[in-house]
Amino acid sequence: MNISRKVVFVAIFTSLTAVLAQITLYLPFTPIPITLQTLGVVLSGILGGVLLGFLSQIMYLALIAMGLPIVAGLKGGVVVLLGPTAGFLYGFPIAAAISGLIAGKIGNKSRKQLLLASLIGVFSVYPTGLLWLNLVYGVKENLLNVSVLPFIPGDVVKAFIASEIAYRITRIRLK
Repeated sequence: MNISRKVVFVAIFTSLTAVLAQITLYLPFTPIPITLQTLGVVLSGILGGVLLGFLSQIMYLALIAMGLPIVAGLKGGVVVLLGPTAGFLYGFPIAAAISGLIAGKIGNKSRKQLLLASLIGVFSVYPTGLLWLNLVYGVKENLLNVSVLPFIPGDVVKAFIASEIAYRITRIRLK
């Protein structure tokens, strides 16, 4: 892939993550909304590989820091990167890289291989999110109840969707 295509890929997946952030469901017992962002994060890694997936999510964080309203609820700015959801956002580049690493080079990957890359990628945002909530916000009691357990079913669905999209795209590329 030449440099122009790489730049376009990063821009597309940065934008996709921003758009998917706006598909949001707020739960009354947690400051962390359910969004479709991680679908874009995981796809960026699987389809672009470790580096391009990582860079697309670093770009997403940079645009948030610059104040662009591209996070859930059309929020942006440094305040978002210091808020309760920041730890999960910081996990996005890691999740994209992990997904890309597990998926390996796009080739004749099975649905199972892509699902594994998607599942591990989606769930890899949890450690940074939990650590942030615990260390910065002092959340100790009910930490899993407000930041993990309600999100697992949706994250599994997003992983299935991401793996199926990736599978179909890789089949198109192979033709």
